Amino acid sequence: MREFLGLDEEDFSSLAPTSVSGAGITMARKVGAAVALVPPTSIPIVPGWAAHNDTGVSNGPEYALPHCMMVDSSGRRFCDDSYWVGIVRGALAPGDRHLPFYLIWDEQHHLKYGLGLTPPGGDYPSDIVRSAPTLEALGDLLGINGEALSATAARFNEGAREGLDPEFGRGTVRFVQRFCGDPAHHPSPVLGPIDTAPFYGTRLKFVGTGIGSSGLHADGQGRVLDEAGRPIVGLYAVGSVAALTAMGSGYNSGFALSRGLTVARFVAAELSGSQQEQGQSCARTN
Repeated sequence: MREFLGLDEEDFSSLAPTSVSGAGITMARKVGAAVALVPPTSIPIVPGWAAHNDTGVSNGPEYALPHCMMVDSSGRRFCDDSYWVGIVRGALAPGDRHLPFYLIWDEQHHLKYGLGLTPPGGDYPSDIVRSAPTLEALGDLLGINGEALSATAARFNEGAREGLDPEFGRGTVRFVQRFCGDPAHHPSPVLGPIDTAPFYGTRLKFVGTGIGSSGLHADGQGRVLDEAGRPIVGLYAVGSVAALTAMGSGYNSGFALSRGLTVARFVAAELSGSQQEQGQSCARTN
């Protein structure tokens, strides 16, 4: 995680099966394979939070719903906190990172939407979500500057009541409006004031979707390359073990599958052709 993303364990988790350990990359590097790294601001990760489930982490659209915002430990916002692309780029901007970061919401959000496995109005796990009667007190519980947090919420609320976010443009991305917000909330499906006690907060982390971006450097035929860009004889990589070097980066869920299937076909054809040539050579020798 640190080498590929520059993130520590407390700031990153994954939805991939625990059996996905990177063993293929480790083995290939032992024979000289090169690794291609994709910047963390361009890979398919999303904000999430700790959860009592099999992966220990959860993610969902709750951060894009009204009556919530994200802040860093200074108590200030740093991005359009309704859109995962803006969150990743804002939190991991080179030279200006905002880690750790937190989701802050109020009782309105709690009663309407809940969080993860907690239904609307349900009891949050006390070891994951902290609660306080004021934003200043909540900041103290989370290790955030409480005075700054309260001031941030006051500025946020001024625009949110009108469905506006002049500072970061929360609610302006049409995809988020349509698919992530609350269509019954007006004037914006994404914005609402954070002004009803008690207040809640949890530390967030980035969650990998199981779709690799960084990985072994392979060419278009699936041949793994060494540090000089030369194919390593007999070594191939397809699917998530190979880096996304043949296209732009981003949330490429369907492309991850088609890429693996297509390159695997190239590799299979080359391997079967080599075996056929070897068989023909042996037949001629005999």
